[in-house]
Parts: sequence; C-alpha cells; structure tokens
Amino acid sequence: MKRLLTRGALLLLLCALLAASGFADVKAEAVCQQDVLFCTDEGLMTGTGRNTFSPDRPMTRAMVVATLYRLAGSPEVTEKAAFTDVASGSYYEAAVAWAAKNEIASGTSATTFEPNKAVTREQLANGRRDALREPHQL
Repeated sequence: MKRLLTRGALLLLLCALLAASGFADVKAEAVCQQDVLFCTDEGLMTGTGRNTFSPDRPMTRAMVVATLYRLAGSPEVTEKAAFTDVASGSYYEAAVAWAAKNEIASGTSATTFEPNKAVTREQLANGRRDALREPHQL
C-alpha cells in the first residue's frame, strides 16, 4: 500500500530543500531557519559569504544600519556620511549616511563610525532615541 504524502511531510521536505539551496550553515532544523529565509527573501539581510549566513556571528554597527536602511525601503541617499572609516562603495556606505542624516545612529566620534564594532542587544533594544545617538551606542 502506498503512503500518502502529508502536508507536514511536504513542509519538512520544502524547508530542507530551501535550506540546502541557501546557506550551508543554516540547517533545516535550525531554530532561525525560517527567519533567515524570510529576511533574505525580503532583501533585509544578505549572507556573509557565498554560501554562508553566519547566524551566530555578532551583528556589527554596519550590519544593523544596513538592515534598518533596507527595512526603510533603501531611500535615495545623495550625501556621504562624514566618517573617515566608512569605506567608499561598501555595502553599508549609503545606510550609514541615511542613519546619520535621520538621527537613527551616530558616529562613535565626530569622524568615526566604527562599522565593524559589535552591537549588544541592550544597545539595539534601548527604545530612547537619544540613547541611540550617544557615543558607543548604535
């Protein structure tokens, strides 16, 4: 007797196929797998390499502002941010300029942004706008 394919079995198969076709470090059984697929499908986040997402890697200031910028629809940016450590042509260049102009994030000094500095959960979860603009915050 042939066994019928259940909806649940198909869902598991599809999730495994999606994970296998995406990032080698995000397995079908990973807790974050559906979130990773959603964020990448929506264009909010990208991988950290050709076949990697690095779900356990700390978020940097550049990654956070790039994600927020994409969430805002990647609005046109005509000016560059005045930070000497924001590389021209980098994936985060426009996002940093947008975040600084809209007072979403500021530099860690008048001339530095520290794009590769890790962000803590507390820094991101702090809902006060003023706290996000203080040095060493997002």
